[in-house]
Amino acid sequence: MAARICDQHGARVQVARTFTGPQDDELAEHMAACNARGPLAAHIAKLIPKADCSGFDALARVFSGTVKPGDRVRVLGEVPRSPPWQCARGLLCTA
Repeated sequence: MAARICDQHGARVQVARTFTGPQDDELAEHMAACNARGPLAAHIAKLIPKADCSGFDALARVFSGTVKPGDRVRVLGEVPRSPPWQCARGLLCTA
């Protein structure tokens, strides 16, 4: 389930609270503006274990970009390394 809800003031406050990168960065601006056409940036809010203990489902808030079921996304750890693609794990999005 997904919903398009954008409160730009609330998004700007949340980005300032959770995004550790520079606040004047292009990505931060896309996130604060809830830009659906911007690069995908999301915050994993909760990990829910699967019933068979084979992995987790993730509940995420999408700040910018668009993600649909079937899309593959990269998930970075809490402290991303440089370059970020070396520490990312490709995941498949489902409904």
